[in-house]
Amino acid sequence: MKLQYKSYAKLNLFIRILEKRLDGYHNLQSIFEKINLFDQLTFETRRDNKIRLESNIKALEKENIIIDVINFMREKSEVKTTGLNINLRKNIPIGAGLGGGSSNAATTLIALNKLWKINKTNEYLKKLSLSIGSDIPFFLSDGSAWIEGKGDIITSIYTKPR
Repeated sequence: MKLQYKSYAKLNLFIRILEKRLDGYHNLQSIFEKINLFDQLTFETRRDNKIRLESNIKALEKENIIIDVINFMREKSEVKTTGLNINLRKNIPIGAGLGGGSSNAATTLIALNKLWKINKTNEYLKKLSLSIGSDIPFFLSDGSAWIEGKGDIITSIYTKPR
């Protein structure tokens, strides 16, 4: 089976950093908005347990949150055959604060849920994703959102198109 996805970037329309939490994160308030800039991800199952990641940015083939998510889901699921060919066409600038890695992680969760027939709800994936990164649950939501906590409290909002 082969699946293709657009993995969208986000903008922080504003951010307010609040007190530091006991877990090392800071509480915050922000508005996140998905924008029409995206990476392209293709996932194709294999008959073995090998993971092969190709990207237009070669450095991302060695160290990538996509692989972290796959290894995490291998531990959390009862799937026996977990081999994948993955192609990442990176368009979101790395380290620009646009959430490219978090978006790729969320997209990988969605793809694995379908490819491996894990059949978990989106809410379950959001809770699970917090173990990987605090921005990931937003990318499992639709549209724009008011963000609180460490990024785990997400309230959908409407923002005018620009």
